[in-house]
Amino acid sequence: MVSFRNLLSGLLLAVTVIALGNVWRLHFDYSARMPSTPQPRIGRTHPFTANHARVYVTQEEAKTAHHVELAAEVLWIVAFAGIYFAQRGGRTRTPQAPPGHH
Repeated sequence: MVSFRNLLSGLLLAVTVIALGNVWRLHFDYSARMPSTPQPRIGRTHPFTANHARVYVTQEEAKTAHHVELAAEVLWIVAFAGIYFAQRGGRTRTPQAPPGHH
């Protein structure tokens, strides 16, 4: 039987992997489709580094990329904090008696 802690840890880790996969997909997509020189006529004037290459995107595409990356970073932090606390089980340390007192 799977414990709630293990289920929560697995779910948080899966969501984080999906979010990171979305960042990688976006970077590969932008590096393959976007121009490497600015194109002011169509609004692609915002530089963006995608897959180690400088490409130019529209303001809306830049905002989308920023939100995807920010969501992945937040999920990464939340997931590992959640996994830590889930595996810890919310336990607190038991106070130790001072030496010489039993």
